[in-house]
Amino acid sequence: MIKAGGALLSFMLVGAALAAGTAGLHAARPATSRTVFISAKRPWTDTGVRVTRGHTFRVTATGSVAWQPGRRKVAPDGLRFVNYVCASAQYGKFPFEARGLNCWGLIGRIGTTDVPFPVGSRLTLKSPSSGKLYLGFNDNVYSDNSGGFTAHVSR
Repeated sequence: MIKAGGALLSFMLVGAALAAGTAGLHAARPATSRTVFISAKRPWTDTGVRVTRGHTFRVTATGSVAWQPGRRKVAPDGLRFVNYVCASAQYGKFPFEARGLNCWGLIGRIGTTDVPFPVGSRLTLKSPSSGKLYLGFNDNVYSDNSGGFTAHVSR
């Protein structure tokens, strides 16, 4: 004869054992929120966040970058393309990562081949495709940069 309390304890132990045994069968879920440092020394950084077509994701960013020694620092919004310095730099000898977007600002793309889009200090976007979210620094020469942006990504 089993007492009610003992049956409950046995049920809980069996349930815990089953849960522990099947825990390894489920794939790890990709991160839904992450804070990432985007170095101005390289074009792209994998955020570790996977976005899904039709679902909304958000990016907020802070920080500053000196895009050339002796130049003023820029925030994640960068320098507007309509500024002569930015526009003329994009039509120079070395192409920018994302021509036509703000210079020296935070940009994004989904996967390794999608078209870059502006991110700046704040972006909310219904994802046009599925894949890993990459954030980058829109420049044409990375070796002379210093600083970076801290971006918080959520979906």
